[in-house]
Amino acid sequence: MRVGLADFDWLGSCLFIASSTSLLIGLSWGGHQYPWDGYKTLIHLCLGAGGLLSTVLWEVSLSKEPFIRRTILRDRSLMTAYLCTLIQGLTLYGAIYYLALLLLSVQARQPLNTGLVLLPIGCGLVPASSLFGLAISRLGKWRWAGWAGWALNTLAIGLLILLRTSTSIVAMVFLLLTLGLGQGGLLVGHNFAVQALATVEDVASATALFAFMR
Repeated sequence: MRVGLADFDWLGSCLFIASSTSLLIGLSWGGHQYPWDGYKTLIHLCLGAGGLLSTVLWEVSLSKEPFIRRTILRDRSLMTAYLCTLIQGLTLYGAIYYLALLLLSVQARQPLNTGLVLLPIGCGLVPASSLFGLAISRLGKWRWAGWAGWALNTLAIGLLILLRTSTSIVAMVFLLLTLGLGQGGLLVGHNFAVQALATVEDVASATALFAFMR
C-alpha cells in the first residue's frame, strides 16, 4: 500500500480537481450570481483554465506516474473524439435547459407538463443507444455511428428554430424525438470510438476521461 500511495500522482490529481472545480464555479456564476466581466467570475475562470493547462503540462512532461496516460494526450484522434464528446454534452444539456425555459416561461406551461413534453428526448436517446450499440457490435464498425449521430443531432438542433409559442405538441414530440435519437447515437458512437482508438493498456484511462469530458 505504501508503494501504491507513493506512486500515485497526488499533485496532478489535486491540480486537476481544483482547476476543474474553479472553472465550473466561474461558468456557474457568470451571468447569474455575478456578471461575466466581474472579477469574481474572471478569477475563477482564469484560475481554472490556467490550472488545466498546467495539469496537461505536468502530465505530459514531469509526472512519473501520470493519472492521464501520455499516449492518450498525444493521440490526435482520441483528442478529437474527446472534443466531439464535449460538444455533444454542451448541445444536449444546453437544449434541455433552454427548451425547459421556452416551455415554462414563453409557452407558460406547468412544470409537470414541461417534463412530459421533454420526455421524447429520453424516449429517443435510450432506444437509440441500445440499437446503435447492437449494430456496432454486429457490424464490427463504429465510424458510421458517429456520422449518423452528428447528422441527426445537427438536423434536430437546426429544426428547433421552428419552435414558436403556438407550436403543437405533435410537432414538439417529433423534433425532440429526433434530438434524442441523434444524442443516443453519439453517446454510443463516441464511447466505441474512444475504446477502439485507445491501446489495450490505455482503455481504462481513456474510458474514464471520456466519461469526465461528457
